[in-house]
Amino acid sequence: MTLPAQILERQMREKSGSPAPDELILQQLGTAVLLCWPELPIKAQERILEQSKDMMGSTPIVDARRQIVGLLMRHERK
Repeated sequence: MTLPAQILERQMREKSGSPAPDELILQQLGTAVLLCWPELPIKAQERILEQSKDMMGSTPIVDARRQIVGLLMRHERK
């Protein structure tokens, strides 16, 4: 399955010949974490959720933990 971030990254690379911007790389990494979430140990899940509150250099998200958990539940594999 090709994710939208992968398609966009490939198109940008083909046009410019340069590496993908960090934003696209982080988007792809985030998507990978989302897809692997159920397989991660609870301790790793908790660490990721805790770390999400302390993201320096990014715009704070109000009630980030609740929103992240909601996102994970919406995309839970069935």
